[in-house]
Amino acid sequence: VQLNSGFNIGAGYGLGLTDLRPSGSGGNGKQTNRVLSFSVGMAF
Repeated sequence: VQLNSGFNIGAGYGLGLTDLRPSGSGGNGKQTNRVLSFSVGMAF
C-alpha cells in the first residue's frame, strides 16, 4: 500500500507540474487541475 501511495503522489505531482506550464490561454484551468491532481494523490 505504501508503494502504491507513493506512486500515486509522484504521478499526480508530475502531471500537475506539466500542466502548470503555460501552454497558452486558460492558465487558471491548468492550475486548478494541478491542485486537484495533487489532492487526489495525497488522498490515495
